Amino acid sequence: MTSSDNCNGTVFFYGAQFDIPVLRAALERDPNSTRMAFFLGVTLHGVGDNEEALTALQYRIDLGGWYLERYECHLRRVSRRCSLLPSSPCIEPTSLQV
Repeated sequence: MTSSDNCNGTVFFYGAQFDIPVLRAALERDPNSTRMAFFLGVTLHGVGDNEEALTALQYRIDLGGWYLERYECHLRRVSRRCSLLPSSPCIEPTSLQV
């Protein structure tokens, strides 16, 4: 799976149209699969499907388990919510001071 980033943080995954149904089917078989829930949320976030991404990421958070995955889901939910704001400035990574 390859991706390319653009300025507003949206990532376009080539092949995600094939990944999403497989991940959903895996979650239907095992609704407690934290890995499949994580990958589904991340993939939906990557393709810019706002409402489903927020729902899937929250579902992964609610499953509990590994704190790093939950932390990543929280960050992606904040990122997705910020992108929905009417004035979301685009900050180029090269303009940030380290």
